[in-house]
Amino acid sequence: YVDPANSRRKDSDYTAMMRIGIDSKGARYLLEFLQDKLTTEDSTSKVLDMAEKAGIKSIHYETIGFQDTDKAIIERKARDRGYGINIIEIKASHISKEDRIRGLQPYYELGLVRWPKEHWYYSKYEKKRINMVEILRDSMLMFPRIEHDDLLDCHSFMLRDVEVRAHAGQSDKKDDYMTFGWWKERIREKRHKDKLKSKSTAMPQLLNIWNR
Repeated sequence: YVDPANSRRKDSDYTAMMRIGIDSKGARYLLEFLQDKLTTEDSTSKVLDMAEKAGIKSIHYETIGFQDTDKAIIERKARDRGYGINIIEIKASHISKEDRIRGLQPYYELGLVRWPKEHWYYSKYEKKRINMVEILRDSMLMFPRIEHDDLLDCHSFMLRDVEVRAHAGQSDKKDDYMTFGWWKERIREKRHKDKLKSKSTAMPQLLNIWNR
């Protein structure tokens, strides 16, 4: 997933990228992610590098701020490398960014998101190595009172990807599947089982953070 910035001004938003893996039980694994001020040349190269390294053939790119030149550059670089890639546009949502990010809460409450202990990234803009796990953690702790929420917004893209199912193997033909009521029932079951005592060591419960 890619959330591109509109400019590289110091006060502008960052470009955010995130690669997510999914297991047979529907758990999401944050495998690789970054938030940085990038030129078009750098951002298009990093997108392709991330995809090629993991053998990914599709890139989900947010439409807002995604210039036609970006797509052309990525496709040209992919051709030069002999690597086939498909760019899927993520359409602008009518839901506010804050509400989109809050939509991640059920996944965390159900323990369906896993983080690495650390993920280091070198930013040419900041001129230093940055542990992106700390950036994402601090963003969640400060949300919604945070200056740059680009990485969180990029994280929320997984909710808008209609090609990805939250629970592999489970039928999605039920009328209430993945609806608010469906999530509410799953959370109720989770609370009953362990009283919100998550065994995950990678992430605090967002319910306790966002519902203060």
